Amino acid sequence: MNKLCTNNLRKFRFYGIDGLGNLFLDIQISRKKREGENSMSRPVRFLHGAWTIILASLALSCSSGSGGGLEPSPPNPPPPPPPPPTAPLISGKAIPLYPEMGTSNLLVYVRKGTNADSSTVASDGSWTVSSFLLRDELDVERLVDNRGSLRRFYPSLSVIHKEDYTRMDACVLLPTKYTHRAGQFAGQTLDVGLAEVFTIAIGPMGNSSFWKRTGSALQVYHTRTWKQPPVRIAFDHEGTKERISAQDSVVFFSNMEPINHATGRQYVVAASKPDLNVRQTPDGLRWDGILIRKDPMNSGFGIGDDDEGNIGSKGFGFRPDLFRHKHYTIHEMGHMVFGVGHSVWKSIMSPVIDESGPMFTPKDVMYMNLLYDVAEVQRATGTKCGIREADRGRLWMESLRP
Repeated sequence: MNKLCTNNLRKFRFYGIDGLGNLFLDIQISRKKREGENSMSRPVRFLHGAWTIILASLALSCSSGSGGGLEPSPPNPPPPPPPPPTAPLISGKAIPLYPEMGTSNLLVYVRKGTNADSSTVASDGSWTVSSFLLRDELDVERLVDNRGSLRRFYPSLSVIHKEDYTRMDACVLLPTKYTHRAGQFAGQTLDVGLAEVFTIAIGPMGNSSFWKRTGSALQVYHTRTWKQPPVRIAFDHEGTKERISAQDSVVFFSNMEPINHATGRQYVVAASKPDLNVRQTPDGLRWDGILIRKDPMNSGFGIGDDDEGNIGSKGFGFRPDLFRHKHYTIHEMGHMVFGVGHSVWKSIMSPVIDESGPMFTPKDVMYMNLLYDVAEVQRATGTKCGIREADRGRLWMESLRP
């Protein structure tokens, strides 16, 4: 058809189709002019039918001009590509133990094996990570770490289970250095050594670390402390023939003063048994204070804690001959008031009591205060994440795996 339209042999002008379907064309025959020949034009009637359709198409194609006819319709544009898949989001908050430390230069990672996605922690501690690792609905690791080699906080490493993806993953960050703000050692700054505080101390009466790991791989508890210090201490005269005299009481509470003096806080206060509340637990009765009595059998019932890490007292029995012994009572009340074990450094909390040694060291007080500071922030923010995750981060930092 293009050849027919461009060879300039014929030009067609479309007249129309009558009511019977006949096609009328004005065919102008334009031959190359020979001498004496003129162009001539006459209407021609074609029969309807297939030829009508063919010639109508030919006429419409050629009638737009002498050259190229109507332009063909452009092809339909290809459909737009599908949007890229969107990675699931996970959010959380990094909570510095002491607000003045801030959350600058912190990164958060979501990890699975050798794969990881990361994001920065905002100035208010919030963070959000977009990660395709969450698409498989597998447990992932969440790591909050310092940017660069200068570490103000211990890395916080936890496992997030798939059912917790949509929960806000808040965690208290433990500092690598601690400055005493009050008490006997005010102004001193020490390194916080999680390795030593979790090292088992070997002793004749048993082995324990200073801080005790709580929770399990499936459940994390709050930091193990009394819920609301100061801890009330009362004497129990029931069930024993040994009476606690007024002079015994004066000496005992005088021996407790180094706890408040060294820490700069009121951790212990005198009370009477009726002041204490008691509740029944699967492990026996628990008082919200410490019951002390004289007991020739030295039956130390000690303390216990619930699933939230809150300490409760089972009572404690001191041998009559040790009731006024200052180092001994301070050592035992260190266990009862702070929930700590034995230290691997020389202190009043060593497995073997050294009467020539100091009552408390700066390390003792630092670790005791840290326990209560972490527990206070956890209860205020509703998170259980803190010391345990810092210990896991420390092990990761030392290229060990918890």
